[in-house]
Amino acid sequence: MKKRSLVIALVFSLFFLPTEALAHKLNVFAYFENGAIVGEAYFNDGAPVQNSPIKVEETSTNKLLVERETDERGQFSIPLPTGKYAEIKVSVSGGMGHMGQTTIDLTPSSSSSTSIEKAEEKNSDTKREISTFSSEISEEQFSQLVQKAVKAETAPLREELFQLRKELSKPKFTEIIGGIGYIIGLVGVLLWIGGHRRHAQ
Repeated sequence: MKKRSLVIALVFSLFFLPTEALAHKLNVFAYFENGAIVGEAYFNDGAPVQNSPIKVEETSTNKLLVERETDERGQFSIPLPTGKYAEIKVSVSGGMGHMGQTTIDLTPSSSSSTSIEKAEEKNSDTKREISTFSSEISEEQFSQLVQKAVKAETAPLREELFQLRKELSKPKFTEIIGGIGYIIGLVGVLLWIGGHRRHAQ
């Protein structure tokens, strides 16, 4: 009777363990903007990773650049120390062994530069207008205006991308079915071992 109760308890624990593991997978979404690492950490079920340690490291050397914490919404904005970095790694620790990380490529995009040059060649009139406008204000002011305009245009797209990534990171039906199949297989093995021992006795 005790053995049977033990098997039942083990079955229940195995049933809920994969579900909990899938629900508490930690995801990190981050990008570089205006000299800072901006992003959010969340579990697969969408719950924010609140007040948790963040480490920002240089990927190639694993050199620690800065440490911070997520806020109540699991979000963060971390100023990056001055320096030249090809790629950085953002790691978030959610406790209980939960760890999530992502990398951000900071190398200049040569393809973007080429696209801009081609666009300027095809739109000489627009180029002259920009040159006239930029001569009336300082280079720093012009840069700030461009950054604000780009940020305003890309903010909705980033939010949509983040929400899409959040939905895709949730446990899929096939993963849940796979977990249940794994549990059934383990239960079968346990029952076979129990029956084999009874016959041996």
